Amino acid sequence: MQGLLKNPLADGSTLGVSSGAALGAVCAIAFGITFPALPFAGTMVTAVLFAFLSLLLILGLAYRLDHSLSTDTIILIGVVFSMFVSSLMSIVITFASDRIQHITFWTMGSLQGKGYPDALVLLGALVFFGGAIFLHSRELNAFAIGEENARHIGVDVRRVRLILLIAVSGLIGVCVSVGGNIGFVGLVTPHILRMLTGPDHRRLLPASLFGGACFLMLADLVSRTLLNPRELNVGIVTSLAGSAVFILIFYRARRGG
Repeated sequence: MQGLLKNPLADGSTLGVSSGAALGAVCAIAFGITFPALPFAGTMVTAVLFAFLSLLLILGLAYRLDHSLSTDTIILIGVVFSMFVSSLMSIVITFASDRIQHITFWTMGSLQGKGYPDALVLLGALVFFGGAIFLHSRELNAFAIGEENARHIGVDVRRVRLILLIAVSGLIGVCVSVGGNIGFVGLVTPHILRMLTGPDHRRLLPASLFGGACFLMLADLVSRTLLNPRELNVGIVTSLAGSAVFILIFYRARRGG
């Protein structure tokens, strides 16, 4: 966990978490898991649940391989887990051939057809889960110098860690249930903004929120206009741009290290 919180490059674990959330949502779509009293709650609940379980599994495997939870180990486990989840989604799609077009389009990530009800759901998740994360900005700064040091200055490491894991998994699950698997927004944006705002999470978290929204809006604009009248899925655009930027940042970080 120390490596996860100390270095933003460890956010590579979110690759696996978002893939796990996507698997939960795909299962809900394929097998018709719904709650009649709550709109699209079936997809959302399964996405949040699978996101949380995926995060626990990724960190557990990373800890088994490397007790220091180094950045490289977490990223590697996240990538491998994403590949494994992709295989599971292929199996699920095999048993839901009548919904394959809907599932395939959704897994690429898209904002097409989303309206104000979806925006309100995302706003509620942001206020609830995002607020919990922001309220622990000081603890995140303490984690950056190591869990032992954070414990010595009075931080309840176990409690704060659990709250942050639940909040992050909840945010990812809700976002994936609404917009599909739109990758690299939360992976690349904080790295760029960290260079501008510094490591203080009291500034970095709001900056990442605003910067990620701007990046997604620009990617959506490109997806709608680049091949007009055809429309690309926004997840394709963010993956192309994000993967290139991430490789550059990772290469510079390794050289700097």
